[in-house]
Amino acid sequence: MLWLSGLAWQKFSEAEWLGFLQQLPFPVVLDADALNLVAKYPGSRALIPKGSILTPHVKEFERLVGPAGDQEERIQQAKTFAQAHDCIVVVKGAHSLIALPNGQSFFNSTGSPYMATAGSGDVLTGMLLAFLGMGYTSEHAALCGVFYHGLAGELAGAKLKRGTLASDIIAHIPEALFPDIEDG
Repeated sequence: MLWLSGLAWQKFSEAEWLGFLQQLPFPVVLDADALNLVAKYPGSRALIPKGSILTPHVKEFERLVGPAGDQEERIQQAKTFAQAHDCIVVVKGAHSLIALPNGQSFFNSTGSPYMATAGSGDVLTGMLLAFLGMGYTSEHAALCGVFYHGLAGELAGAKLKRGTLASDIIAHIPEALFPDIEDG
């Protein structure tokens, strides 16, 4: 698995990154600078490995597909992109939208306004990679990763009664995954 986020632009040219992406034989998680690169070069969308998971926030998604007039249009844009590029699109937000290549879409039922913090998306990326690394299909990795990420954020926010840090979300992942196991 590979996390193409926060790319080291000074080490490699954009063309080298696109060439690298083209050679990957397995799904990847694309976030941040990788999404900006795909948005900058629309032809590069054909290079996205089958089953990859893209995790744009709304503005990054608009750079990929253009602005949406309303939520229904955004849902359709995500479904169309996922189908056209055989990937999973997770449009991050209060209740993230997950679009699958088979045309299905879901809104995540977990999450909290407390999660709007720097690094929260990086935690999600790590969780997606963990589920992929455990052998989950890309679809199941996306659905589980987004759900448990949101649940960990809910738990952190409920306990702390304040905005969370990325480390707070991380600290609550075990409780989200294994609610019946006691500390200690």
